[in-house]
Amino acid sequence: MDTMDRASFDRLYELLQPLGAGAFGKVFLARQRSLGRLVAIKLYSPDERTWSDAEAGRFVREAKILGRLSHPRVITIFDADVLEGAPFLAVEYVEGCDLGQKLAGGQPLPLAEAVAFCLGIAEGLEYLHEQGIIHRDLKPANVLIGVNGAIKVSDFGIARPMDASHGGTAAGMLLGTPLYMAPEMVRSGTAIPASDLHALGIILYQCVHGHVPFDTSGTLAEMFQRRLSEPAWAPDASVPSKLAVL
Repeated sequence: MDTMDRASFDRLYELLQPLGAGAFGKVFLARQRSLGRLVAIKLYSPDERTWSDAEAGRFVREAKILGRLSHPRVITIFDADVLEGAPFLAVEYVEGCDLGQKLAGGQPLPLAEAVAFCLGIAEGLEYLHEQGIIHRDLKPANVLIGVNGAIKVSDFGIARPMDASHGGTAAGMLLGTPLYMAPEMVRSGTAIPASDLHALGIILYQCVHGHVPFDTSGTLAEMFQRRLSEPAWAPDASVPSKLAVL
């Protein structure tokens, strides 16, 4: 497929400062020149993996489908294209932090705050599922919290339509973050809407207790084996009974 050169990209966006980096590439705060608005640019690094024309094209097509989504609890995708052989996204910039940063100290959140955050996530998931989208990688780092406390579910890098072919996923490959993966994803790599709700349940438990509800020691295989064989999680006695039911 056609790929944008750097000069064409720079005519559209002015990169202002780095916001973060990961295995996928880098995130920058940028200004969209045509509208003067701030956006977050996710540049997927060609150094981390080689993108075939078919893969890059599929990524951009799926991103543009997700760009039609509009909900106050879901991050908005403004643009998607290919820059020098690797995809990029321009998405809504949320000034604030992510839930992972809030939980990094290992301390529980105030109960009202934990419930409010998770209700916001649930609203975002409900909308995504109504639109036929499964997030597949819901985790605290993918939940943005604005300076006003508003929640935005973000990072649909591996989100897929519910009826999408799995042709782009190698047999046996796990897509998602192990700590928050549902049993069906662990067993077969298959995600259903309930997989997102399973991840939300772990996030709620972590918000209330300060840690996930299972032993994370040992190898991934050992952790998964414990998770698949252990009984349902039980909150401690300090959690109100109505919340404990969830």
